[in-house]
Amino acid sequence: MLRHFDAPGGVEELVEMKKMDLKRTRSNAEERKSLLRFISVLFGAVFLFSTVFLGCDIVKEKPSIMTDIEKELGKEVSPETSSESSYVEYKTFEESKTLKIIAVHPHADLKVLGQQLANEAKDKALFEVDVYDDENEARNYRVRFDPNITSEDAALEDNEDALVAIYKKNTNKGENYIEIYHDIAREDVEIIRF
Repeated sequence: MLRHFDAPGGVEELVEMKKMDLKRTRSNAEERKSLLRFISVLFGAVFLFSTVFLGCDIVKEKPSIMTDIEKELGKEVSPETSSESSYVEYKTFEESKTLKIIAVHPHADLKVLGQQLANEAKDKALFEVDVYDDENEARNYRVRFDPNITSEDAALEDNEDALVAIYKKNTNKGENYIEIYHDIAREDVEIIRF
């Protein structure tokens, strides 16, 4: 439809049409925002209903998750859930009669690991375990002692920052403890005897 805007009121009519279009566009945008809010509230209500009323609570299904969260926050762990964390998994990279090199998860409970290593070493007279929190660094531990590597190359492969604990047992000296390093400089050391 062709309109002539030369007639009186033609420009005003065009301005009014543009205002109406702008109002419709704004109301469409507000409707979309309102719809998104409604969907968000509906999703939240469905999630709340499924977790509370249907018993699909992750805390009921996975108590170990709560134990890990409580440890991270530094809270005391209740006796019912702490029995699940009485074992620390580790990966062995080197083992001989007197030395073992292992890697643990960075947030592993090193006190529990110390007791676990003391139980494993009860038949040994002399034993040491170096505990790393990085598998690559545990794997490269031999670099420091390799005679074919220059001291400059060994400095590049220095893995002392990842060494988080050392378990030592020497029955001749009456030693049976774990040293837990809380900082890289090893100024904050906790010694637990077994």
